[in-house]
Amino acid sequence: MMEDEEWLKFILEDISYFSSLKFQRHAFNNICSNPQERVISYDELWCNLFDDIDFEGFIERHRTSGKYPLELIEALCDFRVVLRLYEEPSDNPNVILADPEWVALTEMAQVTLRVFQTHGYDSFDVWTGTWGKPDKGDSRV
Repeated sequence: MMEDEEWLKFILEDISYFSSLKFQRHAFNNICSNPQERVISYDELWCNLFDDIDFEGFIERHRTSGKYPLELIEALCDFRVVLRLYEEPSDNPNVILADPEWVALTEMAQVTLRVFQTHGYDSFDVWTGTWGKPDKGDSRV
């Protein structure tokens, strides 16, 4: 079994991919110019978070464990609800990216990450694949 902090890091990394429409436009449409950039799809993001990383298992394990502040677990729960309610309107990535509900989901991912940042967690840069303090002037989001 994965250690909790490593597990959480994988979850936050995936939520970071959900949080950047600009990155998704590149990755969903296979126009990545940097070899470090991943070509991904909506389905891959979803499957990685729920199946590979077991997002829900983390939430259920820590909902009442007291290991993490309730505000953090609630932020994850809120994002999970929005993600579960999302219905993909098309297989076409451009249709997904233009969908107002997808844009709202992306904004919810940003809110979730900000909650973690206020508790001292580093952010994941989807463009470089690195962790660090958030760069407030980054226009690539």
